[in-house]
This record gives sequence, structure tokens and C-alpha cells, in this order.
Amino acid sequence: MLKKLARFFIYYLLRLTFCKDALAFKRSLKDIKRTQKEILLRIISSNRNTLFGKKHRFKNIKTIDDFKKEVPLTDYEYYSAYVERIKKGEPNILTKEEVLILEPTSGSQSASKLIPYTRGLQREFQKSIFPWLFNILKTNPLLSGSMYWSISPALNDYKNVKSKIKIGFENDEQYFGNAAGLLIKNLLTVPPLVSKIKNFDSFCYITLLFLIKDKSLSIISVWSPTFLLLLLEPLKKWQAVLINDVESGKITPPEKIEPYLLNKIKKLLRPDPKRAAELKKIIIQNNPSKIWPNLSLISCWTESNAGYYVKELQKLFPETKIQGKGLMATECFVSHPINDRSENILSINSHFFEFKELNNKKQLLLADQLKAGKRYSVVATTSGGLYRYQLCDIVEVVGFKNNCPLLRFIGKEDNICDLVGEKLNEAFLASFLPELFKKHLLTPSFFMVVPEKTHLSFYYLLLLEFKTDPNHVKLEKLRQDVEAMLLKNVHYQYARKIGQLKKLQLFLINNSAPKAIDTYIERCYNFGQRGGDIKPKILDRRMGWIGVFNGRILKEE
Repeated sequence: MLKKLARFFIYYLLRLTFCKDALAFKRSLKDIKRTQKEILLRIISSNRNTLFGKKHRFKNIKTIDDFKKEVPLTDYEYYSAYVERIKKGEPNILTKEEVLILEPTSGSQSASKLIPYTRGLQREFQKSIFPWLFNILKTNPLLSGSMYWSISPALNDYKNVKSKIKIGFENDEQYFGNAAGLLIKNLLTVPPLVSKIKNFDSFCYITLLFLIKDKSLSIISVWSPTFLLLLLEPLKKWQAVLINDVESGKITPPEKIEPYLLNKIKKLLRPDPKRAAELKKIIIQNNPSKIWPNLSLISCWTESNAGYYVKELQKLFPETKIQGKGLMATECFVSHPINDRSENILSINSHFFEFKELNNKKQLLLADQLKAGKRYSVVATTSGGLYRYQLCDIVEVVGFKNNCPLLRFIGKEDNICDLVGEKLNEAFLASFLPELFKKHLLTPSFFMVVPEKTHLSFYYLLLLEFKTDPNHVKLEKLRQDVEAMLLKNVHYQYARKIGQLKKLQLFLINNSAPKAIDTYIERCYNFGQRGGDIKPKILDRRMGWIGVFNGRILKEE
């Protein structure tokens, strides 16, 4: 009872902490044009005497038009030399503020970019995170349980990277800053220490152990829904050992853990025979929602291809609300959830944004100039030292709140496969594949397009997994329709015409264990991606998936 009251009080303090930024965000909606201009000029004024600021004549910038004239559109390569100097400990390179850490981005393989992170950038993130969390607490005023906040295993080791600046946050709670971070830390059911476990199976086991032990779990916040599905998958296999460890207070992971870590984690566990007795009845029923009767919210990606796996998650937790996270990149926070609506609102009070029209990339628009139904690629300027930085994230404007755009994430502009000049784009695939599945009355449990090669040419594979194998004729018609859509891409059509690309093929994945999504995540993990960062994709540019999945290429009719 005392623990419940203590948590209730912590949630009350968090609500007070978040309230200021929630009110500030609401005020910013009254004049989004003015809000954006003030953010830009503040960033420029603060960094005019930096190496980057001097090169781009920040002292001469008085208006948004001045800014566009002096600073070109940039990508990470534009900053690579600056980041190298920051790694050496040189000050005043991109920002006047000290660089606290260099945060690695997650990509299709191991991290390849290091993003400077300053206190100013941390505050900009908080100006999105805090209004979002305030709305969660406002709509769930009686919260008194614990929370699970995304903790990814320590897969990448940066000890060998020469840098005087620390590389990488240990976990997501550090985005909150000292005060809010400390409060949230007291609500976490899985301790941050678990993130140091390098073996993925053992990481999952220890995470599950802490989770099932805690009946009061109220909020789960992960990035990808597939990460949570993967985490829950071994429950049936490990249930006897897990319940025994809950009962005895021991730890019996599938693989060895570093002794110093194991000893520290053991000190956080106590025998709980009562909870073990409850779990024996619950887990045998194969109903994870019964494990956490107070679970009121799951926060995860819900847009683009992630939406497909949200449906699977909702089946496991039919009474739990699943809320999208909006669009957050390592570099900046683009949009966040608003109240109980399915849309995400532009984080107008955080960074300065520009938007490239997909059909007219020479023209960049401001937040107050966007049109409903149009798709744009996001360009951001932040207090972390990225100026006019092209995120290559495609968003669609689905409406407005107080003239502020409501956005839906479509896909990555830069997820382009270009084997022979065909420039196949993930957003293009996302625009027609779901509709073709509906047309042919097909419901794959997993799908992804990947490149493959023959002796002298290349081709694309559409990987498909179904719970029960569909009719072969129906699949062949799907293949023909997908190929017809691909041929609308003039670069793909030309490559097909001259024989550089062969026809699209279908690869049917066997619907026996392991599930396709588990196999996909395991391979991404082996490439060095952090488990919580692995995103389901419609297009993956890596080859070799035929040797990864158990299945067969379907012969054409």
C-alpha cells in the first residue's frame, strides 16, 4: 500500500514537472509562424561565434530568408569533419554549448553516424516529450503502477572509438534530464542496469523476469512493436524457469552473464512465492494481458510498416490502449501524440522546421504554409548544431490543430535501393503494396521487399509469410500486379528493359516456427542493431535473405 501511495505521489510530481512545457506548447499554437521564427533566431544568435556560424555568416542572419541564403541544405556528410573535431574535444565547432555526448544513430546495420547532443537539444526534446507525457497523465489521473521504458541491450561497444566526448546514452530516461529522469527512474520495473547485458537471449530473460514479477505494471513504452512481441515470444518456452526464479529470487538466464552484472542484478530481486503462484495460473492460460491487469497504455511506433504489427500487439492486449509515438529521430523530435487522437502534432515549440514538397524539391515551405493531404520531406534546424538538416523522413499532413499541422509518418526518403540505377524507394512500395494485398484478399503476417542477385543480373524478392498458405494462382496474380506497379518507376522499367534486372519473384516463408519477424529481428541484431531500435521495413537493401528464411521461391504460372 505504501509503495502504491509513493508511486501515486511520483506521478503527481511528474505532472507538475511536465505542466510548464505543456502550457508553453499550447501557447505556441496561437502563432506558429512567430514561434518558429523566434526559435530559429535564438539558435542562430547563440551560435554565431562558432566555427560553423562564422563560415556561414550567422552575424548577417536577421530573417528566415537570410538563413536560407547563407546555409545550404545539409546531410550528415556535411558535418562529418566537424564531428571529428568535436570528438577531439574542440569547443565552439557547431554550437557554443558544450557537447555532452555523441549519440549514435541506428541504421540498417551498425551505427554509422554520431549526432552531437547538447543541453539545448535536450531541452528541445523535452518540449515535445513533456507535453506528450502530461497528456498521458492527464487522461490517466489515477496511475499508481510501475512502467517499463525501452531499454535496449548493449550490443555496440564504443570503447575502441577515439573520442574525448562520451558516446551514447545508456537508456531513454536520460532524455528527460535530471529532475524528471530521477522521478521516472523510481517508477521503472526493469532497472537500467539490465541494458548492460550483451547476450540478447539473456537480456530478454532478465527483462521478462522483472516484468512478470511486477503485477502493478501500468505503462509500457518501447520503440518498435516488434521489439515487445519478440520480448514476449519466449514466455511459453521459459515459463517454468521464470516462475521458479520469481518464487526463489534466483536468476537462471539461458546464457552466461558477466559475474559483476549478475551479482548486482541479484541484489534487486527478492523471493516472491505469492506472485509465482499467480503466474502459474496466468501464463498457462497463454494470455499475457492477465499478467498485468493494470496495464493501461502501450506506447510504440504505429505508423508506416509498424502499424501491421500493432494489430498483433492489440490481440495480446485487447483492453490496453496502444498509442503511437509520433516521429522522433536521433537528431530531433518532429511530432508527438496529442490527447487521445490518432494524429501526431508537429513539435512546433522544439526546433525550426522546413518542408520539401516531394513533387517540387526546390521549394521549401514553412510550418504555416503546409497543405492538408500533401506529403513532405522534413528539414530541421536544432540546438544540437544541425542546420537545415535533411532527415529524409516523409510525412503527410492529415489535418490541423490551431493551424499547426497534424502529421502521419509515411516512410524514409533515403531507404532507396539502387542496384543498377533503378532507385526503388520504400515510400513508393508503401503506397501500393497494402492496397494490392486487399485487392487479392491476402493477409500476410510478414512481408518485405529485398534485392537478390543471379550470376549476371539482379532481381527483387517479395518475402511473404501467411498463417495458412494461400492459393498459388492468387499469389501469381499478386506478383504480376506488383511487377506492373514497379514498372511505373521509369528507372526500374529501363533496368528491366536492358536486362539489368529480372522479374520480381515471390518467396513464400514456411509458416512454422520460428516466425518470420523473429528471424528478421535476429539477423538485424547480428548486424549490430540495438534490439529496441529494430524497425519493421517494407524495403531492406541487404541481400542474402533467401539463406536466412526457411521457405521457397514460387514458380511463375
